[in-house]
Amino acid sequence: MTSFHLELSAQAVDMSPDAFESAFDAIADALYDCKGIDNADLAGDLSTQIAIFSMDVDAEDEVTALTIGLGAARTALHASGGATPGWEDNFAMLRQIIETAASSSERVPA
Repeated sequence: MTSFHLELSAQAVDMSPDAFESAFDAIADALYDCKGIDNADLAGDLSTQIAIFSMDVDAEDEVTALTIGLGAARTALHASGGATPGWEDNFAMLRQIIETAASSSERVPA
């Protein structure tokens, strides 16, 4: 089993700044409660309405780690819209970064 570090970015679509801020709080709360991930964190930019999910996942390979990470992000995003049909239309996935946890800890901050 390998530990992977993931960073997933999503941007709000057609949301007011107030709605994004409210959704962001709900997303953060839900992300911290997700099972199967460690060191969960959520960063955001109110001006661009981008949310960046950061987490560690133990998995056999990158595909499995990404599947687990995307599931956690989806669960957290779903929490921002409850069970409302079309909730997934509120956010668009932008970017996914996956690397072994060892390589992420070796990075030198810019």
